[in-house]
Amino acid sequence: MATPSVTWGPIAARGVVLLGCGKMGSALLSGWLTRGLPPGAVTVIDPKPSDWLRETGVTLNGDLPSTPAVTLIAVKPQMMADALPALRGLSDTLFVTVAAGTSIAAYQAALGANSDSIRSDVHIGWSGRLWAYFSATHTRSKWCGRCHCFSAPF
Repeated sequence: MATPSVTWGPIAARGVVLLGCGKMGSALLSGWLTRGLPPGAVTVIDPKPSDWLRETGVTLNGDLPSTPAVTLIAVKPQMMADALPALRGLSDTLFVTVAAGTSIAAYQAALGANSDSIRSDVHIGWSGRLWAYFSATHTRSKWCGRCHCFSAPF
């Protein structure tokens, strides 16, 4: 089956930050790179990067872009308190987390009360796509406009 074409536009221009690149993070990253996201547009923060991750060409544990389009948080809840401070200085980014068990309030406390945050149940299909359509909790109870999901806090 052919890989669908994706236009990355502002995401590639502004960059993506991926906090944590274990099973979930690496599956998502693999899908993004396979669909044409330039490795130079991705910055990964991971304390124990795999050999695969080291070979992808992404920026690894380097300086973060100041205003990435999206910052995806893919660390285990028990590591959250130690990991989130690395993102504190980011602005004008959409924070998306796939970590269960951490409330939006905890993200706002760590990242700033005015940060745009989405907590999403993620389903990774065979293609490694991020499906954030089904269950999302936003800091805003309206159509987000920055992603493809409708949400209301719950």
